[in-house]
Amino acid sequence: MPCGHTFHDDCLSRWLLTTRNCPSCRKPLKKSQNPIHRLFFSLEHSGCSSAGASQKSQDSALLEKNRKLQVQVTSLQAAIEKFKVECQDADSEKAALSYALSNKSSEIEVSINMGFQIFSNNKSYSSL
Repeated sequence: MPCGHTFHDDCLSRWLLTTRNCPSCRKPLKKSQNPIHRLFFSLEHSGCSSAGASQKSQDSALLEKNRKLQVQVTSLQAAIEKFKVECQDADSEKAALSYALSNKSSEIEVSINMGFQIFSNNKSYSSL
């Protein structure tokens, strides 16, 4: 506000829809005045050295955490690739076992049919 008071942008915008004066001191605004000015705060330039050191410490901690997370991601990606290979091997083994089972099923079916034929032949010979 031109009078020096500051307010949250949304709050001031709603206030100014109904009234053209400062919500705090009630100083009137001219129609040509834009009462909304953006403020930017920076701790680095405020002369507060402990805030700068604290920020650097936080930055270092975040960088280290980021590095550790990247190592974990790389490790997990390697584990995923290994798992994919194991899955492909398991699929190949499954296909081979399925083929072997199919062959054994066919052999058993042939053996059963031969057994029935022998049984039928023996039955017919024994009735003679």
